[in-house]
Amino acid sequence: MKKRVIPKCLNGVDGLCFLHQKQAVPMPASHQHVELEFNLVLRGTAAYAVDGVRCELRKNTLCFLFRDQQHLLIDESPDFEMWIGVISQSLLARACTDAASKKLTLARPDGLFIKQLPENTSQVLNEFAAGLESFREDTPRFNAGITYLFLSAWSAFQSAEQVDETREVHPAVIQTAKLLGSAPETMSIEELAQRAMVSQSHLSRLFRSQTGLTITEYRQKICLNRFMEIYSTSRPKNMMRSALEAGFGSYPQFHRVFKQHFGFSPAEYRRKLDQAPKL
Repeated sequence: MKKRVIPKCLNGVDGLCFLHQKQAVPMPASHQHVELEFNLVLRGTAAYAVDGVRCELRKNTLCFLFRDQQHLLIDESPDFEMWIGVISQSLLARACTDAASKKLTLARPDGLFIKQLPENTSQVLNEFAAGLESFREDTPRFNAGITYLFLSAWSAFQSAEQVDETREVHPAVIQTAKLLGSAPETMSIEELAQRAMVSQSHLSRLFRSQTGLTITEYRQKICLNRFMEIYSTSRPKNMMRSALEAGFGSYPQFHRVFKQHFGFSPAEYRRKLDQAPKL
């Protein structure tokens, strides 16, 4: 799948910090990007599939996602909410001067980086992230602030106790997810099973038990992700054309899947997108 480059703010601001909410404007579900990302969960539950491993997310979960890690956000509860922070590589290179922090500049270090923070530590990071919004237009202060937030989050991560919030995923599931990520609209379940070297029934059971989604639901998420990439970054663009380009067979199918997944229609999404603050 093509890497998704999260857009930076204008005027030289080298990062982003925004609140993701399940009920707000949806964000692309599966992506990679060329910046380091951190997530801090404030409420609700969800899960990430990161490089073939399912990672559970709940209140006070802190995770770092590195540049070459494919990650898919799934199973969000209705009240799910988390901070998403992104910082440029150039800013990181200037800020990370000791051995511990230099790990943040790597593309794909060994292991997964997900821990539970103490409530008071999580609250401090939450309050600082919320405060960044007040000086987004002040470039030097924002760049200093986003750097401080990332280094503080990394320090908190290193101090927190390791909690096993992950489980290994079967190689057939990893292979299927990769194939769907690259060409969701072209491969049947029969073809996927042949490529993964298991039976169709076994693959279907494995995929559902380990990701929490059926193969069809996963395929739909990938197509929805493609639609949001195409439509939100290339506007003004025809919504139906974007849906077909994303892999949906027809606009009625897209409309049904979109409303079933998000709880509101594509037209309502367009209005939300028009009204959302520009990052």
